[in-house]
Amino acid sequence: MPGFASDGKQLVTVSSHARRIKVWDIATQQIVREFQTNVTDQSWGAGISPDGSRVVTASMSFSLAERTIQVWDVNTGREVFSIKAPNLGSVNSEFSPEGNIIAFVLWGKISFCDGKTGKELHAIVEDTRFSRAAFSPDGEKLVTGTDTGDVILFEVKTGRKISSVRGHASLVTSLAFSPDGKRIASASSDQKVKIWDSNNGQELLTLSGHTGYVGSVTFSPDGTTLLSTSFDKTIRLWRAATAAEVQARRGQ
Repeated sequence: MPGFASDGKQLVTVSSHARRIKVWDIATQQIVREFQTNVTDQSWGAGISPDGSRVVTASMSFSLAERTIQVWDVNTGREVFSIKAPNLGSVNSEFSPEGNIIAFVLWGKISFCDGKTGKELHAIVEDTRFSRAAFSPDGEKLVTGTDTGDVILFEVKTGRKISSVRGHASLVTSLAFSPDGKRIASASSDQKVKIWDSNNGQELLTLSGHTGYVGSVTFSPDGTTLLSTSFDKTIRLWRAATAAEVQARRGQ
């Protein structure tokens, strides 16, 4: 799965078959950096730091009961550090807005690690299966989703749970904060997109229209529009304040 930089200007992709990582400039659609890696297992996902200097990849081994999370220096192509994780559920990662912390989303655990050394700073352990996470713009909150549809909001510094709601009927696939940090958007395999108050977790709006698994959701830079993509082969634009659908485009 590709990963976008927080400023939306770069995209990183990883090919486990070719063992190569590519960083793309979205505006020009050109590769700005490409390097060889030692990723030999099936790639599960990738992400890029806010300043574009580091790439994080997650891969899974079909022969071993573990997954490998690696952080790479974009300029040198060298591995900065790596972490082993149980081969259970999904493995995702999110850089904090400053890039100094990486949140690793594991089965039943969110691990906050130093973005330069990989040392675990602290962790949130819950009897649940986390699927996705996203930092607030100020880096003080982390919203998480689960495979049963829960949307859970935590305080990053202390790990304190701010709110928890059964937001969807099934897997939460994508999460995003609005640019001002006041709202959260969630997408799910239940074909819905929802908007929440980030202070108390109260549901504000439900966006209905997709007829398939919704794979991603993101706010526009001014926070007035939401963009969602789905397995129904459509990209939809919505008014974030009213849930009114603005546009739907069908892809391939």
